[in-house]
Amino acid sequence: MDTNHTDGNFEEYMAYILEKFKDKVYPRPYEYLIIVIYGLVFLLAIIGNTLVCIAVLRNEHMRTVTNYYIVNLALADILVSLVCLPFSVVVDISETWFFGDVLCSIIPYIQNTAVSVSIFTLTMIAVDRYLAICRPLKFQISSRRTVITVIVIWVVSLITMLPHSLSMSTKSNPVMASFLKPLWLTKCLDVKWQDSPWRTVYTVVTMLFTYLLPLCVIGVAYCMVCLRLWSGIPSDETSHKPTNNNPSWNGKGKRAPRSMNKSTEAQLESRRKVARMLIVVVVLFAVCYLPVRVINVLEVFGLLSSNNIDMLLHGEKVTSAYLIAHIMAFFNSSINPIIYNFMSAKFRQAFKTAFSCCLPGSQRQSRYAGRYGYKCQSFMNSTAVSDTRMSNTNTECISMTNRPNSVHIPDA
Repeated sequence: MDTNHTDGNFEEYMAYILEKFKDKVYPRPYEYLIIVIYGLVFLLAIIGNTLVCIAVLRNEHMRTVTNYYIVNLALADILVSLVCLPFSVVVDISETWFFGDVLCSIIPYIQNTAVSVSIFTLTMIAVDRYLAICRPLKFQISSRRTVITVIVIWVVSLITMLPHSLSMSTKSNPVMASFLKPLWLTKCLDVKWQDSPWRTVYTVVTMLFTYLLPLCVIGVAYCMVCLRLWSGIPSDETSHKPTNNNPSWNGKGKRAPRSMNKSTEAQLESRRKVARMLIVVVVLFAVCYLPVRVINVLEVFGLLSSNNIDMLLHGEKVTSAYLIAHIMAFFNSSINPIIYNFMSAKFRQAFKTAFSCCLPGSQRQSRYAGRYGYKCQSFMNSTAVSDTRMSNTNTECISMTNRPNSVHIPDA
């Protein structure tokens, strides 16, 4: 009698466990909202970052060193969103890796490489801004050097993240095997390093060199840039021009034209806007990737684990932390184009032009827009506003009504 009661309790307990595991593997009602959020992030990331690449590559006046780095950042975000985000949706909802050992090595490798490329690119953008604003006469960065730097960034990132990729493999859950569900709750983990001290060393070193140290370099660089731009001290580039004590007189003792001062002020304000935008990009990157970085460190020191049954049954808070961390990381891939749109007039105009090119009849309307105060320019060479170039054929027209003359600033 007691044996039957014990067997009944055991069967009820096993049924309870199976039901809990089933709830983890199959989407719950609120998790469909998470799928929608991931879908929106995916669309924003792909469309937005593609527009960034088009804006820079199709507009000659936007092909600057900083914008080349921004294109590289956009490409890394596209790679993360296109290749890694769909897999992450499935894993975050089901808490199961369904895709085998090979993809268990490849997908995290691609994601880690792209994230490393992003932080190194942000670092080089900060260095470029520092050199352009604080040391323009001592360091000249050409487009060719920028391309070489971008290639080096990718090579270094690929090499840096390779050891982690080689350690990745799938690990099935032994409890699920007893339920004849061996694939359920299978994890993609660095199994080959599970008990190795190198796992801790590698995690700490990569945290240091692909997150903390780059952010320190970026912080110092932008502090120097902000001190230069907001302290009223002229940059080295303009220090040989009329002095601050008497800026309205030129070197020959004659009064300099006031347009020179306006041009300098416009350039200074343009650089301030660029600095603000780039600082916002860096801050959001640091904030969005901080939870993932912290979780990785906690895992490697054994403070988070999902290998025991108690954690599987009662680890909702830990699971929620993983989910929030992943969403924040992928959200970062979609937010940059939005920042560019709101904080950069050049990108905003380029985005509008890129969209208008896709609308029916936009080219036909542009033929007649020049009669009503519109600015026309070469469609083949540029799709954004440029007050310095005109074209009579294949023109794209943009309204210039009530618009002040813009200043062409090559490094903004």
